[in-house]
Amino acid sequence: MTTTQGTSPYAGSAIERLERIDRYEQFSEYCCEFYLFSSEETSLYPFATYDEICDAAMAHLTDPSPLFPFDGDSADREAVRDRILAVRKILGSGETDFDKAVAMGKNGIPSQWQTYQQTLEKILK
Repeated sequence: MTTTQGTSPYAGSAIERLERIDRYEQFSEYCCEFYLFSSEETSLYPFATYDEICDAAMAHLTDPSPLFPFDGDSADREAVRDRILAVRKILGSGETDFDKAVAMGKNGIPSQWQTYQQTLEKILK
């Protein structure tokens, strides 16, 4: 059974909820393969943290007014990328130009957003 984009993660039967969770996890992993900045993994366009990717993927999957139906393809992945860059622009943190962010990631330079997250984690420990 497929569910439509924009459906609440809590709606439906237990099986439907599990299907949505599985779809979210698979889609998040797919996006991470392309965009995750990590010293341990090699992504094609490394520029975002795991949290940024997961938050943007969830927002995309649960969007009540999507611009196009969810297929889990490159168009959806690029929509996640665009959400990450838009949030960075709104918050005023992190590189908002995709090409510059990728160049920084490929050179092993964390974005301003990643540095901010690391600082917060140290403070909260």
